[in-house]
Amino acid sequence: QGTEFVLEASKLETVCDALKEQGHRVSMVDEVTLVSVVGEGLVAEADLVPQFFLALHELGVEPLWLGVNSLSVNAAIASSKKKEAATALHELFISKKQKPTP
Repeated sequence: QGTEFVLEASKLETVCDALKEQGHRVSMVDEVTLVSVVGEGLVAEADLVPQFFLALHELGVEPLWLGVNSLSVNAAIASSKKKEAATALHELFISKKQKPTP
């Protein structure tokens, strides 16, 4: 089984045949959106990355690309799911932290 590549539609035709010959799968996504959680000290929060990806998974959103660094956690997703993903991530990381504790 080959590596899966995700390409812009305009570039798909150019590379599709060569990748298939090498055993790769090629997927086409019309529009991609980047969703992120950004802030200093993210690496100090050990559960942040799993929570981020679990929130997407629970929505049925499969990231096309993932990126993590000391300041951000990012996922490229199909634009058709951007509103749901942004709402879920906001609720998880922003709204939850702003609610007062009893």
